[in-house]
Amino acid sequence: MDYLEQKASLLYFNLTKHAYYLGALSWLHVQDRMLALSEMCEPEDPTYIAASRILSLEGYDGENESWRESDRNNEQDSNAGQRRSSGRVYPDDDGFYHFLSRLSKTKDWEFHQADADFFPSVPHGHYKGRNQPKLDAYLGWVYKNSAQIDRLSRDAIVELWNDASFRKFAKISITWFMEHNPNFNWRVSDPMLLPRIRR
Repeated sequence: MDYLEQKASLLYFNLTKHAYYLGALSWLHVQDRMLALSEMCEPEDPTYIAASRILSLEGYDGENESWRESDRNNEQDSNAGQRRSSGRVYPDDDGFYHFLSRLSKTKDWEFHQADADFFPSVPHGHYKGRNQPKLDAYLGWVYKNSAQIDRLSRDAIVELWNDASFRKFAKISITWFMEHNPNFNWRVSDPMLLPRIRR
């Protein structure tokens, strides 16, 4: 198999790093690039080692493993279990809040108030509090890295947006994101206009 030369892999790594620091790439795109880089480099290449470390810190477990299957095979994090029992909204170590859905169809999703990552939506859910997979809270698509792997039912998303606690949490999350990213290009004209309540 042909691999990238070390100069080329280092250049790609550094360009990715600088683009992230300048705000041109999201963290999710950095992870995608690190995955591609790890597949294009020789295992002895220092850039391969750096890219693999970044992926392992993000909990990358191999692309052939299904996110639902891997969850069934692993015990749930005991810390997450403690947080679930303590209530719907709880603060993290930095004083920002997390929302744990108690609704039957979205009970496995955790939403973070001060999440700098805009993908796939603001706010978005993290499956059982992990970095991957992520839930688009508006459309119901589930993503692992940047690939759509599943979709929650329309009823699940309607149920989530009908929850007054989640709506309040979402407004706070959107406001925080707008304050920290004033030049962000939203996919809607008014991000503070939430989906309407459906009965």
